[in-house]
Amino acid sequence: MSERQNFGFSRRGFIGTLGTGATILATTPFLSGGANAQGQASVPKTAAAKAARTRTIGRTQQTLTTLGLGTFLTFDARPGDDRSGLGEVFRRYVAGGGRVIDTSPLYGSAEVSVGAFLAGTPEASEIFVANKIWSTGEYLGDESHAVASFEQSRLRIWRDTIDLMQCHSIVNAPVVLPLMQTWKKEGRIRYVGVTHHESGPQDQLAELVERGGVDFVQTNYSIFNRSAERRLLPPPTAGSLCS
Repeated sequence: MSERQNFGFSRRGFIGTLGTGATILATTPFLSGGANAQGQASVPKTAAAKAARTRTIGRTQQTLTTLGLGTFLTFDARPGDDRSGLGEVFRRYVAGGGRVIDTSPLYGSAEVSVGAFLAGTPEASEIFVANKIWSTGEYLGDESHAVASFEQSRLRIWRDTIDLMQCHSIVNAPVVLPLMQTWKKEGRIRYVGVTHHESGPQDQLAELVERGGVDFVQTNYSIFNRSAERRLLPPPTAGSLCS
């Protein structure tokens, strides 16, 4: 897969520039705004939403905001915990123009939190939800756990159709990927993805993309770890698999 960017520099170029010692400062709508009478930061709504940067995922032509909201650990509230602080984070992210939420059944009650916040958000239909199937090793070769995980996720986030379902950490991929491809054909999900948070499996991720049937890849990539550039993110002239 590849991406088209709607601004004047690439992420690769940005990171490369930082690597040469140059410093780039940028403002983001998610951190801008004034203060209200109580001294609390306020987030401009219309202007911020218009200013939010987006990228287009090549194979799907799906346009997403470049800054997503992750829910690992932070949104895993215990039963009875006050979720108002998390709700405020969610509200400000959406008010600032953010439209991508990433969660997983592996993240404890994060799915429940996301579902509750989506239910109270007027912009819920605009928000792209990326979820995952966590079908652990003891269920290798068994579809039942993956199916149960999917149905539970649909209930927790209150959606009949989930934008993106991903095979979490490519566990049980030979079973999970065909299932997700079937769900896509049935209209129960829009896109199929694979994920891993470590550099070691990036060749395996690339191989899955090359076989076809995968729309999105989620992997680790930062200023401090650019290993994804070796195969998953080759130079644009060579034709990249994903970004």
